[in-house]
Amino acid sequence: MDLASQRNRFLAFAFAASDLLIECSAEGRILFAAGAGDRCLGVLPEDLEGENLHTFFIDADQGLLRRALRTLKEGQRFGPLNLTARASNQAVAVSGCRMLGNDGIVHLTFSRGAPLIRSGDTRDAETGLADQSALAQAISEGLSDVRQTGDGAQLSLFSIPDLDDFTSRAGQGGVRAFLAEAGALLRAQAIFDAAARVADDRFTLLHGKGVNPAAVADEISAIARLLDPQGRGVSPEHGTITIDSHLDDNDAAQALIHTISSFARAASGVQSVHSLNEAMDQRMRESMARLSSLKREILCKAMRFVAQPVVELATGHVRHHELLSRFGTGRSPHDEVTFAESVGLIFDLDDAVIAHAYAYLQAPMAGGPQSLAVNLSGRSLLHAPLIDALLTRSAANRPLRERLLLEITESHAITDLNSANAQIARLRAAGHKVGLDDFGAGAASFQYLKALDIDFVKIDGAYVRRMTDSAREQAMLRSISALARELSITLIAEHVETREQANLLSAMGVALGQGFLFGHALPLPEPRSV
Repeated sequence: MDLASQRNRFLAFAFAASDLLIECSAEGRILFAAGAGDRCLGVLPEDLEGENLHTFFIDADQGLLRRALRTLKEGQRFGPLNLTARASNQAVAVSGCRMLGNDGIVHLTFSRGAPLIRSGDTRDAETGLADQSALAQAISEGLSDVRQTGDGAQLSLFSIPDLDDFTSRAGQGGVRAFLAEAGALLRAQAIFDAAARVADDRFTLLHGKGVNPAAVADEISAIARLLDPQGRGVSPEHGTITIDSHLDDNDAAQALIHTISSFARAASGVQSVHSLNEAMDQRMRESMARLSSLKREILCKAMRFVAQPVVELATGHVRHHELLSRFGTGRSPHDEVTFAESVGLIFDLDDAVIAHAYAYLQAPMAGGPQSLAVNLSGRSLLHAPLIDALLTRSAANRPLRERLLLEITESHAITDLNSANAQIARLRAAGHKVGLDDFGAGAASFQYLKALDIDFVKIDGAYVRRMTDSAREQAMLRSISALARELSITLIAEHVETREQANLLSAMGVALGQGFLFGHALPLPEPRSV
């Protein structure tokens, strides 16, 4: 076969697997381009030559690409790396190789693909690493991929306890350069971009078994030494667990996210590699066991339910009851709900509670609840499949849907208020009253009130407990009451335990109350069908 035929055959193979071919220098200057450059980078191939390749990608991805080109040795290859084109915001998978004896030229292929960092997800500004919402999806996809290939995966966590000391020596410019380079290093080693900064000095990485975490830690140290005026750098600690469980990919990903979250929240301090390994492995086992237990309880409908009355303060008439979940694990309901949110089980939990609520409303007991309020996590509110399922269930129970109230909890921050309000509008249009639970407990309460069109607000019980002894708390409650009146929002006070509290609240204009003064949460029998 002549040279031209060989060239054409290799080009055909390349274009069969990609949309764009580029040759560039190790510094990123484009020497040659062919293919659908406008589809990948938003620029025609003939306009790419002579340009700097890095500039065609968003800032958060430039460090990763720069590192990949600079560190690639002859006879090696990298990728695919998942990058985002600046012009089109299109996800592009980039792979590269450097042939032997080619004077430093890097050969690259570009293919359009689905972004691993979804719309609404964000990256850490300093490192370019994923946030935790994006990390959960990336870990799930990464585990699925390695399960299919049989390569296996590991989770490593890196802690840099002396990062503050390094910052004091290197200054803000030095630490920014260090974090950008360290983030690029971790992304280059990650499976499906599953690397994240989970605290100021803590990082996590899902990687294949061929990656040596000790070598990664050494390279992080080397990066810091180059930027440290005293040449001391940093001393990262690292721990690694091998992911080998009976759980499916999604469940394993959820357990990993909970493990990562636990370490992100843990108190700082130097730990030996051995103790860190043991702690990570133990937390992973505990998370998986707890997840399996809670999931079985939800799917097998083994939860118990209690109902507590909500009354009109002026008359004592019962307006509705709140349906509350109880679990067989011995942990508090708040702890179980928080855990369900952290591992992604909250959608199943909220759906199960709503199903039970409709079952109770369909066959009310004599003297039992005629209307019910249920909690809906802020995460669930933004989970379109759950809202769609809720509305489908409501459409099948038209006579009952106005008797099912939805209380949005603040235990998980609502990051996209516009989308949340759109979902609330759908729920209200279907006949549900929607409110905010524990108003005032979180820093975002008033931001939520400004952005969300709701029917009622439940005042956090901490205000009520302190009000009789605190003029400040009474002033806060009067202000909340006045604001609610202006917005035509009904107020519910929780944890009302004395007649003095009830009278004060009523005088302030609070319409409804809930607490031991009016009745404890009492068990409900299992409905005949759920």
